[in-house]
Amino acid sequence: MWGSKVVSNFRRIRFPAWSVPLCLLGLVTVSYGLLVNHLGFYWDDWAKTLVHRLFGLNGYWSYYAEDRPYSSWTHILFIPLLGDSPVNWQIFVLVLRWLTAVAIWWFLRGLWRDAEWQAVLTAALFSVCPVFTHQAIAVTFHQQWLQYVLCFVSFAAMVQANRSIRRFWLWTVLSVITLMMQLLITEYFIGVELIRPLVLWYLLAAQPWQKRFRSWIRQYSPYLLIATGYILWRLFFIQLPNEDPYKAQTLYDFFNAPMDTLSRLWLVVWKDTLYVLVTHWYRTFDVHLFDEKMQPFAVVSWLAAIAIALGLTFYFYRLRMDDEQSRGQTGKTRQMILLGLAASLLGMLPAWITGRQVVFDYHSDRYAQPAMFGISLLSVGFFNWISQRRLQRSVLLSILIALAVGFNMRLTNDYRWQWVEQTRFYWQLYWRAPYIQPNTAIINEKEPLADQGLFSTSAAINLLYPQPPEFEEHGRLAYWLYSFYPRYASGLPEDLRFSFRTQFRTLKFEGGSPNTLLIFYDLSKTNCLWVLRPDDAGDPELPRITAEAIRAANPALIFPQPVSDDYPPRDLFGSEPEHNWCYFFQKADLARQFENWERVAELGDQARQAGLSPSNTSSNAPHEWRPFIEGYAHVGRWDEARQLTLQAAEKGERYLVWLCRVWEQMGEGMEGNLQWMEQIHQTRAEMNCQKLGF
Repeated sequence: MWGSKVVSNFRRIRFPAWSVPLCLLGLVTVSYGLLVNHLGFYWDDWAKTLVHRLFGLNGYWSYYAEDRPYSSWTHILFIPLLGDSPVNWQIFVLVLRWLTAVAIWWFLRGLWRDAEWQAVLTAALFSVCPVFTHQAIAVTFHQQWLQYVLCFVSFAAMVQANRSIRRFWLWTVLSVITLMMQLLITEYFIGVELIRPLVLWYLLAAQPWQKRFRSWIRQYSPYLLIATGYILWRLFFIQLPNEDPYKAQTLYDFFNAPMDTLSRLWLVVWKDTLYVLVTHWYRTFDVHLFDEKMQPFAVVSWLAAIAIALGLTFYFYRLRMDDEQSRGQTGKTRQMILLGLAASLLGMLPAWITGRQVVFDYHSDRYAQPAMFGISLLSVGFFNWISQRRLQRSVLLSILIALAVGFNMRLTNDYRWQWVEQTRFYWQLYWRAPYIQPNTAIINEKEPLADQGLFSTSAAINLLYPQPPEFEEHGRLAYWLYSFYPRYASGLPEDLRFSFRTQFRTLKFEGGSPNTLLIFYDLSKTNCLWVLRPDDAGDPELPRITAEAIRAANPALIFPQPVSDDYPPRDLFGSEPEHNWCYFFQKADLARQFENWERVAELGDQARQAGLSPSNTSSNAPHEWRPFIEGYAHVGRWDEARQLTLQAAEKGERYLVWLCRVWEQMGEGMEGNLQWMEQIHQTRAEMNCQKLGF
C-alpha cells in the first residue's frame, strides 16, 4: 500500500519549463564549479593580466592590434568589474557557459516548437560537452564564451523576429547587433554563423515554397551582408602591423596547389571530425576506475555521475514539454541531424582554413569549441532516431551527460593540481630569489610547468617581481624564461655566451650573458626548484645540456631582500604557502649564497625538527641538503654535517662521488686552517673518497 502510494506520487511529479535554466546551472556547477576557489590562472591568462598591470586598460588596444584589433573591448569592459582575481574570472566564465546553454535552449524551442523537449536535451548536453577541455583557462577564453552567448542570442532573436511580426524589427535589430558584437571579438564563430541560412529555411517551413524563398531572401539579406563583409574584410582588407598570424593559409594553398591541398585537408577533416563526433567520448571512461589505488576524487566523480544519470533520467522523463517523436513525427529529427552535422563541421572551418587542426596538441581542442553546439544537437538527433520512447532517450542522454560530468569534474581537479604546481614554483622562486636584477634571462632544461608554455610562465614571473619604471616606459619586460631544449639540442655556444630576443605582441625582452640565471626544475628528479651555481658541476641529477652550461650560471643576479612588500601580489599568486621542506631549502640556499651560515644552520634545525631528513621521501634529493651540510660545517657542527652527508650518500654511489667532490670544494682556500682541514680529511676518509678517485 505504502509502495503504491509512493509510485503514484512520483507519477504525478511534472517539472515545469522554468526549471530548465536551474537544471543547466546545476550541471555547469557540478562539472566545473565545485573547485572554483582552488583554480587560478593558466596559459595566456598570465600575459593578458600582465598587460593590464603594466599598461592599463588602454594597453589592450595595442596588444591585440597584431591580429584581432577590435577584441580589446571585452577586457576593457569586464576588468573594472572583475579585477584580476582568478576566482572572479572562473565564476564569470561559468556564468557565460550557463548563459550560452540557456540561449541555445531559447533558440531551439523557438525554432522547433513541437520539439521543446529535444531543445532541453541539446542545451543540457552542450552545457557539459567534454570536447573542449579548457574551461578553467578563464581570462583567455572568456572572449569565446562571450561570443557563444552573443551568437545564440542573435539566432534566438532572429527566431523571435520571425514569430512576432509586430516586433519583427525590434528583434532583428537585437539579432544584428549581437552578431556584430561577437564578430568583433574573434573569427572563431564565423563558421557557426554560416548555419544561419539553414536555420532560417527551417523556420519558414510552414510557408508555400515560392513565398518561403522570397521571405528567406528578404530576412537573410542583412545577415548575409554582414557575414560577407566580415569575411572579405578578414581575408583581404584587414590592416595589421605585421603578417596576419591567422591568415587563410589553406585557402591560399588551394589556389597554388589545389590537389595537394585537398589531399592534405581531407586527412585533417576526417581525423578532426571523427574525434569531435565520436572518439573524444572515450576520455570520459576513466581507465583507472578499477585500480586498487584510485584517487578519492575520481571515486567522488563517478558517484556524482551515477547520481546525475539517475536524477536526469527522472527529470527528463517527467519534464512537462512537447516531444515531437511521441506524436509520430520524424521530420524534425532529420532536421536536427542535418543542422547538427553542419554546425559541427562549419564550427571547425575557421581552424581548417587557417591551417590548424583540432587533433594536434594539448591546447588545440580549443578549435572544437565552436562545434560544441553541433555535436550536442547531432547527438540528440541521433538518439531520437535510434530510440522510440521518451524513457529510452532519457536514459541514453542522461548516461552520456553523466559521463561528461564525471570527466569534467576530474579535469577540473587536474587544473586544481596544475594551479598548486604553478604556485609552488613561483613561491619557491620568490623564496630563493626575493628580487632578481632586471634584464635577466632565466633558463631551465625544458619547460618547467607542463602545458603552460615559456611565454605564459615568463609573463607570470614578470608579475612576481616589480618592473623598473624605465622598462615599463619602453614596453620591455625585466625577465624572460627560456629552455635549453630544443633551442640548444644540437649543442651550446662554445663560449657559453647566450643572446636572446623575444617579442609576442607588445611584450618583449632582450638580454643574455652574463645576465643568465640557470635553474633546474624537474619533479621526477628534484623535490624543489634549484637555482644553480657553477660549483654545482658534477651533480648527477643535472641533465646533459644543463651540466654543460653550468659555468654560465650567475646567481649574483639575486638580491637577498625584496624591493617591495607588495610583491608577490597575493591576489594573483595566493597566500604564501605553508613553510615545508622546499621553503627551508630555498631560504637555506639563499643564505648559503650570502654566507649567512648561522641562518643556514637555524633553518636546518627547523627542518630536522619537522621530521625531515635525507631519507624522507619529500626531502631525499642529496643536492637539497648541500646548504645544510656546508652550514653546519661552517658553524663547527661537524658531526651533524657528516651525518647528513652519509645519509644523503645512501641514495647511491653516484651521489657519494658527488658528495666527495662537495667536501673537496669545502676545503678549497682553507688550507691554512688546520682544524678545518682535519675535519675535511676525516669526513672524506669515512666516505672512502680516495677509493672513488677523490
